[in-house]
Order: sequence, then structure tokens, then C-alpha cells
Amino acid sequence: MTTGDEKTTVLHLSTSSGPGGAERMISMLAAALNQGQFRIIVGLFRPGWLQAECEAREVMTCVMPLSGLFNLRWFRACVRLLRREHVALVHAHEFSAILCGWIVAMVTGVPFVATVHGKNYFWEKFRRRVAYRLVSRHGAMVVVSEDLKRFVCDKVGVAQNRVEIIYNGVAPAQTITDEEVQACKADLEVSDCYPLLGVVGSLYPVKGHRFLLEAMPEILRQWPKARLLVIGRGELDVAL
Repeated sequence: MTTGDEKTTVLHLSTSSGPGGAERMISMLAAALNQGQFRIIVGLFRPGWLQAECEAREVMTCVMPLSGLFNLRWFRACVRLLRREHVALVHAHEFSAILCGWIVAMVTGVPFVATVHGKNYFWEKFRRRVAYRLVSRHGAMVVVSEDLKRFVCDKVGVAQNRVEIIYNGVAPAQTITDEEVQACKADLEVSDCYPLLGVVGSLYPVKGHRFLLEAMPEILRQWPKARLLVIGRGELDVAL
């Protein structure tokens, strides 16, 4: 850990450029840490929402295109970045970034942290389960909930003592006036609706939107003026 006016440089690697829950958390975490004794760099495989969000928050980003998990050009670029920027810690998020970041950290001798944000489908392939077991033995593995820790231990085979739970931080809510609430409802044409239900999240199977939609007919039978607002985008947009 550096002292005085020097800052400790941390590289966050993200599998996705978002938008999504994990990506939003990364941008918030990076911006918050970047204000103190840390200097944060966010490494991405492609440009996108997360790059724009981080740069708007004055966090340095670096796009290093990755075509295939074992792309030598990417590994050379990442190693050069670590050495040029004197990176003291690599913190990777989700499978591809975790595996690639772990390899780079092992090669350079830089400490490594892996954060698993969701279940996704990485565990269905044996080689991916093996990869996570290796990572957990040679780096710190973090999950964001107790349920996810049970999943990683039971389904992936990572030892219980190799997984730590750190819940996602939440930014303080902004104060919203009644006038702003009513104006928003008017824009959405839901001023007379009650109850007003909402779900925010990417439209992926793992989010379980279909269960909420299946429950809506019963809700409408009891509360005819109920309305559901679905906020998000993804592969299930048309199907849902």
C-alpha cells in the first residue's frame, strides 16, 4: 500500500460493457474509490455504456479488444498496462474477465480479486467449473449474496473457505418531490393506476420476469387498475 501523495492503482476488469446491474455497480465503485487513496482504471473488452459511464465519472478506462479467451494480443496489452500504470491489484468481474485477469495476475505477480455477480451459465461446462476452482485457490473470490455463495460452492465446486460474501453497495437515494413523481406518472399515463408495480433489470431468463407476468392476471382480478412497468432490455424483449 502506498502512502503520502501517491495512490494505489487498481485495475477493474469487466466482462461486459453493459448496461446492467454488475456494470452499474462497477461504475459506482470505481468512481467512489477514485476519490480517495486509490487510482482506478477500468479495463474493458469493448466500448459501450460502461466506458461512457466511467469516463463521465472521471474514471480512466482502457478498451482492450478480446477475440477468444486465449488471445495473445489481449494478454500482451494487459501486461503492458499493468506494468506501465504500476497496477497494485487486479479486480475482475464475471467469468471471461476473471479467467483472463487471473492469468495476467499470475504472470505478473499482482494480487488478484474475482467478484462473481450472478449465476449465468458458466457452471454448465466442466472446464469453466475447473477454471473457477483454480482461480479460488490462487486469488480472492467474492460473491455478492449468501445464495450465490451456496451456488458457487454446490454447483461449481469451490471450497466454502475460499469464498467471501461482500454485498453490493447502494448509492444514497436522491430526494424526489411529489411534483416530480406526479409529472413522471403523467408522462407514463399511469396517474390513476393502483397498485403501480415496477421491475428493473435486463431481460434475461435468469431474472425471472416470466413469473411476474404469469402472476399479473390474478393481480388484475383483485386490483383492476393495477399496472406493471418493465424497465430494461435484452434477448427476451419480444418473447416477454
